[in-house]
Amino acid sequence: MIDQAPSNTQSEQPTHREEYTPKWSICTFESFVYFPDQNRYRALYNHDRTETSTAVISTVAEAADIDPIDMEPLHNTVDIDALDALLSPHSARNGDRHISFRYHDHDVTVSSYGGITVQSTSD
Repeated sequence: MIDQAPSNTQSEQPTHREEYTPKWSICTFESFVYFPDQNRYRALYNHDRTETSTAVISTVAEAADIDPIDMEPLHNTVDIDALDALLSPHSARNGDRHISFRYHDHDVTVSSYGGITVQSTSD
């Protein structure tokens, strides 16, 4: 699903959050936060240093507490070239783009400003 929203939209922030460095990361994040009351992770990455697809793999690996090498390849779920191209800062000059999909039993939403939200689909 591709969604285009104005770049000034903000979502409601949960009250409790824990910021830390992910142990399964294969990239560097600007910030990485876990919201335990929602079992949701939010990561912010830099497009200049990290491809979107790499940041998605790292974020989901942390949420699933699994080594990225043991996960199903992301290209089995989405076209990673299209994901990287559609969410590049250059392609989103007219507003923030969002792409949502399910990967490794997690709902993933990625935005062109460099944000990733991951939430487990299991209880």
